[in-house]
Amino acid sequence: MSSSRRFFDEVPGVIGRLLVLACALGVGHLIAAVAVLAPAVVLLLSGSIEFVPMSGVGWSDFAWDALLVVAMIALVEELAFRGYAIGVIAERWGNVAAILLTTLAAAPLHLLDPTSTPLSFVGMVTLSACLGAIRLRTGSVAVSWLAHVGFAATQTALLHAPLRDTDLPGPPGYALVPGEPVWLTGGAQGLSDGIAVAASLALVTFLVFRPRRADVRPARV
Repeated sequence: MSSSRRFFDEVPGVIGRLLVLACALGVGHLIAAVAVLAPAVVLLLSGSIEFVPMSGVGWSDFAWDALLVVAMIALVEELAFRGYAIGVIAERWGNVAAILLTTLAAAPLHLLDPTSTPLSFVGMVTLSACLGAIRLRTGSVAVSWLAHVGFAATQTALLHAPLRDTDLPGPPGYALVPGEPVWLTGGAQGLSDGIAVAASLALVTFLVFRPRRADVRPARV
């Protein structure tokens, strides 16, 4: 039995488990947002990205459209690749195999986009692995879905940055413009196609998935 399932089973009462799940949903969303914001701040301070004035649709209309688009895309991907299947694979072959197999299944689909590049493939691999780690650590596809929404919505609704596979109207007030080098910032395709965000996601994956003391049980003699 996974450590996440043992943890939820040990929480007393339905209300207690719902509270724990609610906290996990919030933390998952926050972790994914920070995975974007942290490298964005570094890139901004280094001059690799900038914000420019932009006149677009209204704030509420843009935020609603961005959240709706990314929420639907994220929901489809999470149910397809990190829903029931990843749990079955983890039970049979372990968590590492589950993350590797679902990542190898999800990431290549984005290569069907004619604008895909090797860097965008690296970005999708690190995002898929990070979401898989969150899914298995918490035992909830809802948490990985909100993390996915947080990752994408931070780029679109908050930073007003371009995001692959989305077709949104011009953002109001300001827009994030990635600069050089493209391999670091992601260029016109957005931050998630750059090495800076990919490295941040890899670090989050390690921190989420690293063994906890509770997971390490002494060997029986």
